[in-house]
Amino acid sequence: MLLKSAAAKWERLREQWQSRFPLNPEDPSAGSWLQARNSPWGVGCKACHECGCESSFASFGVKTEAGLQLVNFQKHANNMRHKAAVESYLLGDLDAAGINSAPSKTEFLDILGRIQKGQPTCTQRKEKCMTWCLAEAMKTLDHRTLEKASAIGLYRDERNGRVLVRCRAVSESLEVCSFVLGQERFGGTGARNLTTATASIFKRACTKYVAPPGKEGVLSELNDALHEHLRTSVTAITTDAAADETLSGELMRSTVAGIRELTPNLKWVLRDKCHASRRITSRPWHADAFLQETLKYMAGGRGSVARLLQHSSEVQRIFSSFAQDSDVALAKVVSNFRSAQHRFESYAKPLGRSCLYLHAAIRTCLHLAKARQDATGKQAQNWLTWITSERALQAAMLADASDASLALTRLFDQECMDPAMIRTELIAYRRQIRALFVKGECFSCFGYTKTMADLLSEPIVFQAKDQTKSLGETGGVAASIKDSCLHRMQAWVKLAESAIEAEFPCFELAQAMTVFDLEHPTDNAEECLTRIATACGLDKGLLVAQWEDVYSRAQVHYSRASSQNENRAAWCRALRLLKQHIATKKAHPTHVLEKALLHYFVFGGSSSGVEQNFSKTAWSIYSRRHFATGESEEFVAKVVLDSHLYDETELVHLARLAWRMCYGQPRRHVDARVDKGVKRKLNDDLIAGKCQSEASFIRRRRAAAAAAAATQSLDEEIAGVLPAWTQQHEAEKQFQKRKQHLRQVQAMAEKSLLPSEMSSQLQAEVDICRKNLQKNEEAREKKRARLQTFDSQTVADVVSQIGSGKVYLHAAASATAAASAESDLNVHGLRRTLIAKEASAILCDIPGGISDSRIKLISALNGCFECSYSFFSSGQGAVVKWKAAAFSQRAVLASVQCATQNAAFWSFLRANLPDNHAWVLHKTAVQNLKATQLQYKAGVAYIVVTEDEVQHAALSGAKNVLTGLTRCFCGRLARPCIWLLRPRKYRIAMVEELASFRTPKKILVGSDFSGLDSAWFALQRLDLPVELQFCSDSDEKCKALIQGIHRPKRFHDDVIKRKPGEELPVHLYIFTPPCQSFSCQGKRAGIQDARGRAMKGSFGYIKRRRPRVVLFENVPGISEKKHKPVLCGMHKALKKLGYIMWLKTLDSSNFKVPQMRRRVFLVSILKTSLRRKFKWPKGQGKKTLSSVLDPAKESDKAGRLPRNQNAARMAKLAYSKVWAEGIDARKQLVAVDVGCTEKYLTFGVDICRTLSRTRAATGGFWLSTLGRKMSVTEIVRVNGMLAKEVEGCFDYVSEKDLCKMIGNSVPVPLIGEILQEAMFAAGLISVKKQFPC
Repeated sequence: MLLKSAAAKWERLREQWQSRFPLNPEDPSAGSWLQARNSPWGVGCKACHECGCESSFASFGVKTEAGLQLVNFQKHANNMRHKAAVESYLLGDLDAAGINSAPSKTEFLDILGRIQKGQPTCTQRKEKCMTWCLAEAMKTLDHRTLEKASAIGLYRDERNGRVLVRCRAVSESLEVCSFVLGQERFGGTGARNLTTATASIFKRACTKYVAPPGKEGVLSELNDALHEHLRTSVTAITTDAAADETLSGELMRSTVAGIRELTPNLKWVLRDKCHASRRITSRPWHADAFLQETLKYMAGGRGSVARLLQHSSEVQRIFSSFAQDSDVALAKVVSNFRSAQHRFESYAKPLGRSCLYLHAAIRTCLHLAKARQDATGKQAQNWLTWITSERALQAAMLADASDASLALTRLFDQECMDPAMIRTELIAYRRQIRALFVKGECFSCFGYTKTMADLLSEPIVFQAKDQTKSLGETGGVAASIKDSCLHRMQAWVKLAESAIEAEFPCFELAQAMTVFDLEHPTDNAEECLTRIATACGLDKGLLVAQWEDVYSRAQVHYSRASSQNENRAAWCRALRLLKQHIATKKAHPTHVLEKALLHYFVFGGSSSGVEQNFSKTAWSIYSRRHFATGESEEFVAKVVLDSHLYDETELVHLARLAWRMCYGQPRRHVDARVDKGVKRKLNDDLIAGKCQSEASFIRRRRAAAAAAAATQSLDEEIAGVLPAWTQQHEAEKQFQKRKQHLRQVQAMAEKSLLPSEMSSQLQAEVDICRKNLQKNEEAREKKRARLQTFDSQTVADVVSQIGSGKVYLHAAASATAAASAESDLNVHGLRRTLIAKEASAILCDIPGGISDSRIKLISALNGCFECSYSFFSSGQGAVVKWKAAAFSQRAVLASVQCATQNAAFWSFLRANLPDNHAWVLHKTAVQNLKATQLQYKAGVAYIVVTEDEVQHAALSGAKNVLTGLTRCFCGRLARPCIWLLRPRKYRIAMVEELASFRTPKKILVGSDFSGLDSAWFALQRLDLPVELQFCSDSDEKCKALIQGIHRPKRFHDDVIKRKPGEELPVHLYIFTPPCQSFSCQGKRAGIQDARGRAMKGSFGYIKRRRPRVVLFENVPGISEKKHKPVLCGMHKALKKLGYIMWLKTLDSSNFKVPQMRRRVFLVSILKTSLRRKFKWPKGQGKKTLSSVLDPAKESDKAGRLPRNQNAARMAKLAYSKVWAEGIDARKQLVAVDVGCTEKYLTFGVDICRTLSRTRAATGGFWLSTLGRKMSVTEIVRVNGMLAKEVEGCFDYVSEKDLCKMIGNSVPVPLIGEILQEAMFAAGLISVKKQFPC
């Protein structure tokens, strides 16, 4: 109403006011600076608005009658900034006088340079705003590109909870532009969430001024026309082969379960060719046990020589020294043997290097086997025992094969990969592996196999354990060994070709794109063009004619092309020249060919660009990622990834315009720029007959392999039955055939098959797939809607569903609860009944877990509500709703003997079945049961017999046969009967999903401030059915270890920043916040310290999720008087949430741990989950330090003092103190902390004092009887851990980092016994056992 009256006043006085305040008094025709804006309506100054001033007039914010006053207009006209803005507006220079201008071009260029170097640019408000302006400028340029696009291809991938989408836009003139469309925080899993995230990215990509940092009230503007154009122009999307990704592509182009068609014209859902190329090698190799074993011991496995050399700097030093004077194929020593388990192609380098440096690797392992008695020495000894001439030669062949596969993968591992080259590269690859392993040219062609054969031409003799081994022979490797290795590789070649046919089928559209390859003309051009015309809806005859007319012209321009995509550039050049003159344009029409080329240009084959973008973004903003909002991370990622694509002058100009729209005068700050370096020139010259480097070796090997493949023909078939062919090979081949058929079904759905390749059977399979897609998505939506209906209902909702029904009160554990229950029912208008069959709801102690089987059966038959006693009184508690099983069609077929023996049960069942039930109860002889069951539909009829009859011959092949009803005669319902009813339960009250009262089949565990996560080691040692839901830690080393070893479903970097929607429910929750704030060794700032306040996130989780068991651990200092309010606050908060608590300080030395480590533990169990009384564990006794130390070595010397002067003084002081007590430190073990000052000196006789993080990282304590510090394995055992538990840890962290984590962790036996007692009391486990120490 106020806005309407103000608008009416403006219309009435507008001409008078505008004539009073002109822009230029000398030129009235220039108009007035006083103007009105319609959407949203407001009055303001257009001069101040264009100059970027900050005021209500500049933002057209005058919207009331009180504001529309002549005096207000006059005040604004007299303002100095307004006068300068008017002058700048008239001159056309919006930066005149520097009034409220954007940052200078130099400042924006500096921000760009820093972003490209990976330096942080959002630490200050101004820098963050400038980065956003650059992203908005890029978005403006992207809008221009999208508006011109005739076809658009998408590239999408997901990593670390983020979805990133790249876009390739192709205009009508075949201009190609690729850029990042956007990024979205991924809130869940599944195809639906992926589709929703993609839709959000689409909208933001078409919206200007999205969430400018620090600027509220700026309206974002969605360009509806551009958004619709983007949706309808997408014709292809490239993803990896994950099921969610491909299903999301189908959802994007179909209307399923309420999802609107996001991209209605999407034709092709393409799978990443790079991932497919990896599977050519990985799957066939795993089909052969010998090849898999060879790869494991040479490159990939835990016992491999590559891992042995990679994960220890000391071992690398030893290896490098041996490699200097060993017989190796390279002049330069390489000691990096790193590989990534999730990237199979990364095994190529460690495998090849293990072969090239075999002699040095053997010498290194011999040294380790003699000098070390730990796990490293045993690993070296095992490898020496394993290696043979045959395995070494086989490894070299695998190295040649993996390098060939790696070269193929690298060709496909780029977004700009030319689909026209796919077929050519695959043919070259097949020729190469056939020449090497089918023809046997790997022994004569330069490469790993020839190098290994030359190395084994002279025997390598060494001692491994108790046997003398020899690798190689004087005359070279035996012919039988060569043949055996070749046979295995020939089987692999056959499987690899099957994998190629499945991953790159000849009928897919990508193979047809080879017709546009100008360097290698195809011999089936007409077939390819027919396939393209069919898939794209083009006229086949015109396409063939125009292609034949232009192809030779494009070949002429092929050599002149200078772009990275030579084929595309040559085609564009040929078409451009034909269109230059009207005569050639008319004589050589190309309109159909241009449409085909449009799809060729937009056609993608690899999502590697997205993966590389993820890596680049992580490199640039990773350290600040967990602090950034989704919007901030998106615009920073946009600038990081795409800043090199645009003209800097235009980009900065648009960024400054964006600044003027949102911000005022900035502060000035300029940094110097740093130039980039240049690459060194490659040199492949040989030095003394050796390659200079591994890179030059690989280049030479690939050139030789290509030359060998040049004469290889693919027309010859590999022998049908190979000597090394096994059932695993055949199974893998059949798997690839099934995959190829599925690809054919997809091609049929996308209309990429030729008419001769189509069939009614394929069309039927396509229809079935579409129906299943619709059916599955509707089922998911129905389930989601059903769960949402039952979720978070109140007491009133439950009462309304019970209606006029009655409530039955089951025996309560508490007499008080039962007495007050009837009055609570009266308050809600409900009536009580004494007959369970009449009840619509049952009040009980444990909803869903009633102990009386008869009441449970009645509840399931009638579909009753089971409510806890507290639900109707306080609204807190649990409610379980059973589906009425009696109204689901069931036929219960009982044998005569079962009916006779359990007559009481059957009578009870008949009496309690409700009216109009859908059950059939039938009794017959056991011989007739199977025939009777076949009269019903599948899944309807169930056979019930006695335990003696279950093996009866007449029941052979019968389904749904149940036993165990003999116990029902005693009044207890057997478990199979409950399974027979097939109840479906839904949570509908205030408790969380896992706040049930039964012993779970799998215990879900979560921990915060996890560190090494000793609790998880303890649970695994107890051999319990546990599943790790989540962990959290801010330390990157801990994160790497936990994700590599424990592998939780989700990992959180910051507990405080964690959002409720990211949390997963658990039964058992452990949180061990940083102890520095409460320790006597720290500042003892308590919750005044940020580390002490981190507990806030844990209590937020407990409040929202209510785990059944909560365990808190910290140092004894938290129980001191200074920090007593903290413990009291924790106690009150947990009590308010319904927990019962037990607090105690325990010493790990009483739990068979040779370390005196006192810790405070707080065990909290939900009241409603408490089954038994909690008892603190008493421990299993003491263990001496000497019992866990490594055997004494020759280098150990009793009584030796440390070299460091202060450390030696501390050791002497400790020895003198124990000497006064009659203990000789040279004869009896004394562990001394020599890294401290005299004030904090601690020592123990045959036991360790508390092993801190710092002390563990520096080698632990000084051992008096050995004259040295502790080894890594000794530190592990001192903390109660087993050596086998940490074997895999060294794959992710160094020995020093692992020791730090051990110093920060709770001893495993101590926390293990506490967890077992807590879970037993809470009903998570039903049996306790002695903790294995």
